[in-house]
Amino acid sequence: MNNQTVTIPQVGMGATQCVGSDRRAYTVVEIINDRKIVLQRDKVKRIDSNGFSTEQKYSYEPNPNGHEVVVTLRKNGRWCEVGEAIDNGVQYVVGHRKEYDDPHF
Repeated sequence: MNNQTVTIPQVGMGATQCVGSDRRAYTVVEIINDRKIVLQRDKVKRIDSNGFSTEQKYSYEPNPNGHEVVVTLRKNGRWCEVGEAIDNGVQYVVGHRKEYDDPHF
């Protein structure tokens, strides 16, 4: 997910927070301008029975009470939270929704 092409965000579109090898699912809830958007954390439920495994399946739904973050599109093509450095290790991928808990950590 680190080498993405820039997707034009739309309200309702999925997004993913990438922190190391873990992923957190979000939804685009507001377009402020072409380089600044608001994301909201989804309700996520694991639906497989694989236990402590890399094979994970989830269901997603919008969460009107979910945590919101404002992200901006940076010069390097990455979406990062407002006020955070480009190289802080956390980025967002817009246009792709994924949840994943790396069982190795």
